[in-house]
This record gives sequence, structure tokens and C-alpha cells, in this order.
Amino acid sequence: MHRLLGNQVMRFWDKAGRVLAYKQQTLVAARKKVVYDKHLDFLVGQTQRYSSLLAERLAAAAAGEEGSPSAGGSPAPPALPAPEARQGPRLDVAGLRRRTLSSLNQSVPPASTTTLRQLQWLRR
Repeated sequence: MHRLLGNQVMRFWDKAGRVLAYKQQTLVAARKKVVYDKHLDFLVGQTQRYSSLLAERLAAAAAGEEGSPSAGGSPAPPALPAPEARQGPRLDVAGLRRRTLSSLNQSVPPASTTTLRQLQWLRR
């Protein structure tokens, strides 16, 4: 009788632990998605800036080529600005990752961690 009751209690806490783990996994996945989306937006913006700058320089080189007689050689490709000279926000992915994980750790209520500890103690 006591054994049956103990097994039912263990199954209940096992299921509760699975629900809690699933909830935490979905929170982590949602936060990762936000960070990845921000990084993707940054990369797309950087690519657009680079391609527009390259198109402007190629158009300027083509316009300068039409106005002057050719010296027999092809002009040098336009130089792009150094990464330090480029304008626009820089994304600190490692910093975002640290902030996201620390905010996730702060957002998890302490009751859930004690529940996990209780579950681990009960399984022994």
C-alpha cells in the first residue's frame, strides 16, 4: 500500500519536473530566437550598406572612365573604408549572449529551482 502511494507520488513529481523543464526550454529558445533575429538584422543591414557603397563606387568609377581617355590599363577597384571607419551600430554578440543568459537566470523564480532540488532529492 505504501509502496503504491510512494510510486504515485514519484510519478507525479517526475511529470511536474518534465513540465518545468519544458517551460524553461521554451523560455531559453524564445530568448535565443530574439538574439539571433537581432544578429540577423545587423548582418542584413551591414550587407546592404556594403553593397550600396560598392555600387556607388563602381558607378563613380564607370562615370570617371567615360570622361577620361583610357590609359591602356584597367583602373584599380575602389577601396572600401576600413572597418573602424564604417558607420553604424556594432553588435556585441558575446555581450548579448551574456546579458540574455544572466537575465534568464534572474527571470527564473527561485521556487522552480527548489522544486528541481526537491525532485532530485526524492529520486535518490
